[in-house]
Amino acid sequence: MGFIELEKITKEYFMGDQKILAVNQASFSIEKGEMVVILGPSGAGKSTILNLLGGMDTATSGHLFVDGQDITAFKDSRLTDYRASEIGFVFQFYNLIPALTVYENIALIKEATSKALKPEPVLKSVGLWERRHLFPTQISGGEQQRTAIARALCKDPKLLLCDEPTGALDSETGVVILSLLQNMSREKGHTVVIVTHNASLAEMADKVIRIKNGGIADITRNTAPKDVSEVRW
Repeated sequence: MGFIELEKITKEYFMGDQKILAVNQASFSIEKGEMVVILGPSGAGKSTILNLLGGMDTATSGHLFVDGQDITAFKDSRLTDYRASEIGFVFQFYNLIPALTVYENIALIKEATSKALKPEPVLKSVGLWERRHLFPTQISGGEQQRTAIARALCKDPKLLLCDEPTGALDSETGVVILSLLQNMSREKGHTVVIVTHNASLAEMADKVIRIKNGGIADITRNTAPKDVSEVRW
């Protein structure tokens, strides 16, 4: 069994009497330490899969295993603990607290999990130690996203989930962020899953999972994934 296993996962929503099939019988596996890109157009179901992986939503049917645990069997309290202590989230728009400094935004993670890492080494690893006393409005978009990544890493998560992490950034800054995420996988052994509609990211991934109409259209393994600096944007 892989580090992550989706077995015939289906997610249905209802809008009035209309049933929406967001994910349809999706199955795939991810190995520990892999960098995986889930690729698809808007509305394909990729963000729903990310939400299921992160415990922010629950499947209608099927099984989802993370590190040997069947997430679909979790009760609400266990699912809350899973989100808080085992999953690192990185979103498109950072979700930082404006009234807190860079350091304070990261240190706040200790309120969510007792196993939180100390902010100092994490801030240094993302190149923000010298900016730690500034507020989000005083730093660039790229630095805000690095703060968000540091906050996620401070959980020492089993899984790092990234939803369009460069969507709000220019291409040059996006390369910096993607290089950081790639290094998290290659050098630190983090399992990184990136959801995006940007097909260029496929070249840098260990595995590419293409989603279409809620189903798995294709799964490709890159035997020689490119370094982010080699990808043509």
